[in-house]
Amino acid sequence: MKEKRKKVRWEENFQVAVVIVMLILVFVIMGQITGLERTARVINYTGLVRGATQRLVKLELVGQADPELEAQLDTWLSELASGSGGDNLAHLDDADYNQKLGDLTKRWQVLKGEIGTVRAGGDKTALINDSEIYFARANDLVSSAERYSRVESNRLRWLEYALLAVTAALVIDLVSRNVRSMRMERRIRELSTIAYADNTTHLPNRASCDAVVSGHADPADCARHGAIMFDLNNLKKTNDSYGHEAGDVLIAAFGTLLQETAEGVCFVGRWGGDEFVAIFDEGDEGRIAVFIDELDRKAGTYNQKNSLVQIDYAWGICQNTDEPVFNMAQMIAVADKNMYQMKTAMKAKGKTP
Repeated sequence: MKEKRKKVRWEENFQVAVVIVMLILVFVIMGQITGLERTARVINYTGLVRGATQRLVKLELVGQADPELEAQLDTWLSELASGSGGDNLAHLDDADYNQKLGDLTKRWQVLKGEIGTVRAGGDKTALINDSEIYFARANDLVSSAERYSRVESNRLRWLEYALLAVTAALVIDLVSRNVRSMRMERRIRELSTIAYADNTTHLPNRASCDAVVSGHADPADCARHGAIMFDLNNLKKTNDSYGHEAGDVLIAAFGTLLQETAEGVCFVGRWGGDEFVAIFDEGDEGRIAVFIDELDRKAGTYNQKNSLVQIDYAWGICQNTDEPVFNMAQMIAVADKNMYQMKTAMKAKGKTP
């Protein structure tokens, strides 16, 4: 029992731990997705820096200054370096990217100096040469940002795999618990059947009969009910002559006849030993008479086919047709008394052993 409690406690702790890990993974994945979205903006703006610089250099080379574009490039490079600003850009936590961004920013300052020289009417050669170096550095920066994005995407993929594995573990645990629960329920039903069914006849046993009787304790609920008690006459003779196995065959055979006759008509059960009971919700005289006639017919057919062990029985009836009205326990007592009177009469006539 102690080991079982430990196992249950371990399973409960495992489930709680799995759920906690799942929640942590979900929050981490959400953060990772947000980071990837911001990384995508960084890649986009890094490409904009490259393209805008190319446009600015071309304009300067043809004598068309664009101070606003120059100021915009200053802003973008500053936001890429700091991770703050109106464009909601992220600061990438990557040494290679930050080193290349710092190098590009220095190149931008050199390039701005050359642009100033050209605006003042100076030579354009240095601007052309420095711009080529700048564009190569810008390409390197874009490549570095894309590499960083791929690393983060792979990290997200592994987090998703981990979440999938944890989810699978939880599902397997839940399925396993459900299977065990179903098996336990099936076992409980089997044990319940064993507890309330007679092994020999498969009819309801005494416990089941008592449950039915206790459910009819109020005489007012039994006003139209009826009860029959049966007693096998030759069980002891069969046991003495042919052994208890033959006696069990006789009991089982009579139980089968009762079950077939009672289907859709009334409740039947093994009261104990060689006694059986039938309980009718509608126990009028005609219905009970039809039941006994049908049982006699089936018993006669059985006896014609089985000459060795014959079915013979006494029965007693109680119907709630007169005053006082009985409850079911009282009805069975009356039926039992009437059954023994019949058995005594049969013995007096030599019809029973």
